[in-house]
Amino acid sequence: MVRYMKFWYGIEGPLDEYKRQQMERIGNNLFFLTWIPMDFLVLLGLILNSLVNAEVAFWTVTIGWFITFMTFSFYAMHQIKKYQLDSNEVEENDYAQAKKHAHLRGWISGLLFGIFETIFLALTNDLPLISWDSLIIFVLGTVVFGFFAGFMFANRIKVVKDNK
Repeated sequence: MVRYMKFWYGIEGPLDEYKRQQMERIGNNLFFLTWIPMDFLVLLGLILNSLVNAEVAFWTVTIGWFITFMTFSFYAMHQIKKYQLDSNEVEENDYAQAKKHAHLRGWISGLLFGIFETIFLALTNDLPLISWDSLIIFVLGTVVFGFFAGFMFANRIKVVKDNK
C-alpha cells in the first residue's frame, strides 16, 4: 500500500511518519470532497435522463466528472507542494547522481507517454500504427514530455547538508 501511495503522490525516498500522515489526510479529504459532487452528478444525470434525453444526461455527467477530477487533482498537487511531500532529499555528494536519475526517469516517462499516445491516436483516429505521421507524433511526444518530466523531477531534488 505504501508503494502505491508513493507512486501516485510522486514521493521518492524514504517515507517518514509526517509524510505518511499528510498523505492519508489529503487522501481522506479528497475522498469525501469527491463523494459529494459525484452524488449530485448522478442524481442530476437521472433527472436529466427522465426530463430531456440520455445524451444530454451523459454529457452533463461526463463533463461534471471531468471538472470534478481536474479540480481535486489540482487540490492534491497544491497540498503536496504546500507540505513539501514531493521533495526528494539528497545529500550534497549524491546530488549529481540524483539529478542524473531524475532526468533518466523523465525520459523513461516520456518514452512511455509517446508509446501510449501513438497507440491511442492510432486506435481513435483510424491512423496506421506504423507510418510517418505516427513516428513524428511519437518522437515529438516523447521528447517534449520527457524533457518536461525530467525537468520537473530534477526541480524536486532538495539538497540537505551532510551530518558528518
